Amino acid sequence: MEGSARERVLRALYGAAMGTRSWSEALDRLARYTSTNFVSLDSYDMRRKVGSVLASNMSPDNSIVAEYSRVSGTRRHLIERAYPHQYKAAILRPSHVLPVRHFTETEINHSLFKPLGMQYAAGITLEVEPGRMTHCSFIKAHDAPDFSERELGVLRDLQPDLTQVWLGFRHLAAIEQQLDTLSTLWDYFDHAVVVTNNRRRI
Repeated sequence: MEGSARERVLRALYGAAMGTRSWSEALDRLARYTSTNFVSLDSYDMRRKVGSVLASNMSPDNSIVAEYSRVSGTRRHLIERAYPHQYKAAILRPSHVLPVRHFTETEINHSLFKPLGMQYAAGITLEVEPGRMTHCSFIKAHDAPDFSERELGVLRDLQPDLTQVWLGFRHLAAIEQQLDTLSTLWDYFDHAVVVTNNRRRI
């Protein structure tokens, strides 16, 4: 049963990465499988101090999230603090870089976690580049205990597949951006546009 539940989750995630399934549905399945409430795929640019949520099982129109973004912007001090500890396939909790008592005093806890009824978090690092990182975040409900070693083991087991899902997401996003550029050029010239490389290949 456990294996079949895992396979269903992975099918949904790979389908979302290929553009054939809904991201919110896939991340909902992942949240249930990992006993968490909120799951998101996030990217953070350390140079520009800007974070972005690439996909999530929570509506971007959520009033609490919208208000937090309006007041606090897209900078995430906790991520910046965790960045030196990041490496590909790392699984980190806020407590790895900040004592729990200090985390409870942070702005993100007061303005986002508490109003959303969430508390403990864990993140899987999917890719680390100079000045940029991508990770998958998991957050539990406020009345749930912190991640146990068994639950962290479930995340470690998912990490290789989640990394492949991220690479598929990135590849599809790049193709869609190229298609958007071609469509814009087509509209501008009112004519079909073909782009070739220096070997005359499309």
